[in-house]
Amino acid sequence: MYRLIVSPSVFIWTLASEGVVYDSSSCTGFNFTNIGRIADITSKLNDIDNLYSVEMDRFEFVSDSSLHEFVNKLIEYNFARIIEDDENEPLSLKPILKIQDDRDYFIWLNRQKADGEVMNNLHNIIINLGSKHGSDLLAYQTLYPIVSRSAEIRMDLIVRFIERARSSQYLSEISIIGCPLDKLTFNDLDRIKNIAPVTLYVPLEDIFHNSNDIRDLCQYGKLTVLVRLNTVPIDILYNNISTALEYSFFVETEDDLTKLEKIVLMHSDLDYNIVPVYNGMNSSFITSVLSITEDELLSNGPNKQEIFIHQSINLFNFGKLYILPDGGVRTNILDFSNKFTVSNFPKEIVFHELISGNSWLKTRDFTPCQQCIYRYLCPSPSNYETIIGQILCFKSSTFSSINNTHNQNQISNEKH
Repeated sequence: MYRLIVSPSVFIWTLASEGVVYDSSSCTGFNFTNIGRIADITSKLNDIDNLYSVEMDRFEFVSDSSLHEFVNKLIEYNFARIIEDDENEPLSLKPILKIQDDRDYFIWLNRQKADGEVMNNLHNIIINLGSKHGSDLLAYQTLYPIVSRSAEIRMDLIVRFIERARSSQYLSEISIIGCPLDKLTFNDLDRIKNIAPVTLYVPLEDIFHNSNDIRDLCQYGKLTVLVRLNTVPIDILYNNISTALEYSFFVETEDDLTKLEKIVLMHSDLDYNIVPVYNGMNSSFITSVLSITEDELLSNGPNKQEIFIHQSINLFNFGKLYILPDGGVRTNILDFSNKFTVSNFPKEIVFHELISGNSWLKTRDFTPCQQCIYRYLCPSPSNYETIIGQILCFKSSTFSSINNTHNQNQISNEKH
């Protein structure tokens, strides 16, 4: 008899006749057909009591060509080893997510008045001040100001809310989106800066109109200039780029990418990042840029820690609170379900999200992703997918659209 022993860094996922073997240490894997004796083997391997090993008869290993190919591939990729069953080899456990801080734990903490530990899940507060140069649709996808509206709350109430959040030991950034010069006083900025490091995200158009005062903002935190490439003529960009600042370039078309290439060639030492955005009419462009291929997942996928993160929290949303100009507070800027404001205590919002929210802990355990063996290799669900209405992967044509009618209606109402 032989014994097949799988490495503890290897995941084996199966769904009906589909199967994937993935090694989280080399970040590579392969798919296989999960039928016959192979299905028997994978079922036993995924039984935790078998210590990630299974006995195999010498004869069937030679006679079953599909099984022989599957096992040889495991060994060739160093995902497993096969030994004589009487050898004294240490066994191991399959990789299993162990969650200690679950819903019941946070309820218990709340009853014990352990507010600090609950609040430690808050990592980033994003203040969206809005701008007349803003875009709601872009703001729903990334760090971009929404369109300014008349109903705005007093800034001292927003600052007081942020000061109440100082009990989080892991509050590592306060992001201010839009131009704060006409909304926040320098005293407000001083108070915010004393709570956590500040990062400012200011549209290029607002800098045009406040160029003399922008230098004053830099003393309060890192400043990133937001440039929507299809709205700014390239000659204006050439004349207003400064290598002393960081830039976020928003691309919506192939022409935007061409324009960006020319800018980078002229300013080779420019500090920048590229942000693809959906504008309501460029779904083919955005899906081609953001969609994930099967080859990418199986040749350069996530490590074990990242897989466990994908299984337990939403990497895009977790730990973030969004403050809007009207004083509303959301755990995801697209989450319209709760009516929190800066009058609520931050702890109240954080606790609610951890036990009954639908943003921070949203994983791919929903239709259609829960019917896919790749769901824990894929990134967390993003606002891109919610807005476009489909998952961004190589199976998107097979799966039905995401059911997000409520959010789609809310987006439409906000735009009007």
